[in-house]
Amino acid sequence: MVHRRLLRDDAFGVGEALNETQYGAGLVARGKHWLVFGSSQKDVSPTLQAKERFLQNKVLLPSWPFVSAADNLLTYDDYLTNFRNIYSAIAQQLPPNVNLLTLEPWKDGTVLVRFEHLFEKNEDPVYSQVVRINVRNVLYALNIESIHETTLAGNQWKADSQRLQFSTESSSNEVSPKHQVEHIPMIQEPTDFDIELQPMEIRTFVVKRR
Repeated sequence: MVHRRLLRDDAFGVGEALNETQYGAGLVARGKHWLVFGSSQKDVSPTLQAKERFLQNKVLLPSWPFVSAADNLLTYDDYLTNFRNIYSAIAQQLPPNVNLLTLEPWKDGTVLVRFEHLFEKNEDPVYSQVVRINVRNVLYALNIESIHETTLAGNQWKADSQRLQFSTESSSNEVSPKHQVEHIPMIQEPTDFDIELQPMEIRTFVVKRR
């Protein structure tokens, strides 16, 4: 529902009419509707689900335009000549089913990076396949020395994580030893830069720059 306004109690537990108003008028929520057309066959790529995924990513994560104040000191041609106008940390285009979810400064001069696979298993015959990328080639502008995978939240090394173990035979719960890491040290040794993404998988890495 995009418009919640009832003049009588609907007997769903509120005990009163759901009459949402603003400035004396009924509250109206406006939105956009997108229509996706294509074949319903699952063996034809891109499937309807694939088209919806691509559209969803484009709508929810649009490009951010930045505008700076202009004055009469420089002409447009002078501005293009004296300043860098285009920059991208991505040197190699990512596959269409992979999204760079996070790219932000981290601790001790490192960078936090997250890649996500946009598709579920069997959602599309092409785009639901396992994807393999080289992080150093993709983020070539960062001049990467090494990468180290962490848990999703970035608060623990993936290799050191221990999942909680629960007993299914009795009511007692068996918990693994303490595994919380309070501080992530600097990465010293180079690691493999090729990573694989399974369908709907998100992987997090701490990247050390040279």
